[in-house]
Amino acid sequence: MNEKNPTLVLLHGMGATAQVWEPLIAASDWPGRIIAPDFRGHGAAEWHKRYTLGSLASDVIDLLDHDERYIVLGHSMGGGVGLALGSGFFGNPPLGLAVLGLKIIWSEEDLIRIPKMASKPPKIFKTRSEAIDWFLKLSGLIGIVDPTSSLVERGIRQIEDGWTVSQDPSSFHTAPRHFLESLGSITEMKIPMAMALGSADPVATVEDHKLLPIETPVVFEGLGHNPMVEDPHLVWNWLLKFASKLS
Repeated sequence: MNEKNPTLVLLHGMGATAQVWEPLIAASDWPGRIIAPDFRGHGAAEWHKRYTLGSLASDVIDLLDHDERYIVLGHSMGGGVGLALGSGFFGNPPLGLAVLGLKIIWSEEDLIRIPKMASKPPKIFKTRSEAIDWFLKLSGLIGIVDPTSSLVERGIRQIEDGWTVSQDPSSFHTAPRHFLESLGSITEMKIPMAMALGSADPVATVEDHKLLPIETPVVFEGLGHNPMVEDPHLVWNWLLKFASKLS
């Protein structure tokens, strides 16, 4: 690998798949390697018994060479995994971490609702279109991604009784408890960080980010929780500006 061109690691959010990065990759001109994996329990990846930010971070490390230089762009849950990688506990930390749409505040309702979601069996639908709609809702892509788009392909699968989403419901255990733990690690981060969010993001706000010991995040006006899909060129330019400052 060319030492001047670190690998770009793209980490998707809860309920989505790595296909969510396809618009950004299409808009990019990254000179090095790009890795965009499906997290365990999502997309084409296998289901597991254990879902924590640490286990997901370990999976990412397994995709990299021992001394590989890399930069992380994580969305939502992927940002939480990026924080785990930034700790250096799971292996060589990234040169820098860029995070989109990280949920900072978790309500009591969240703490009750999400474990219940994790304990429910997967929903089974009679038609592919119904499964697609459910996938788009779970991933926060409803109204943003067309149901006929190729971005939904790995989000659903056909089973004997019909159609269902590819996500293991147990993967909801990754949030929110482990997110709260990862936020505490920000004060110990040794790597450069940049955060951004859409002005219309329903789960992340600038006010929430003020609770963290970081610079004020960049706000993408008019965009929601998935800015890399809504305006990939804008997000790509933001990432390049951040990456250009890294040694």
